[in-house]
Amino acid sequence: MRISTPLVFAAMAGLFAERSGVIDFGLEGKMLAAAFVAASGAHVFGSEWYGLGLAI
Repeated sequence: MRISTPLVFAAMAGLFAERSGVIDFGLEGKMLAAAFVAASGAHVFGSEWYGLGLAI
């Protein structure tokens, strides 16, 4: 359950977008891009919190 939480959040975001009339196909791609930016930022700057801020 802990591992699938990001996918559940993406599914809920897709559900809310769909109900508002907007179709968003790029949810998983956005999650992958944010994960890459977070890992890269944390490595470059040496702070996990800075990486989290970059991902958001």
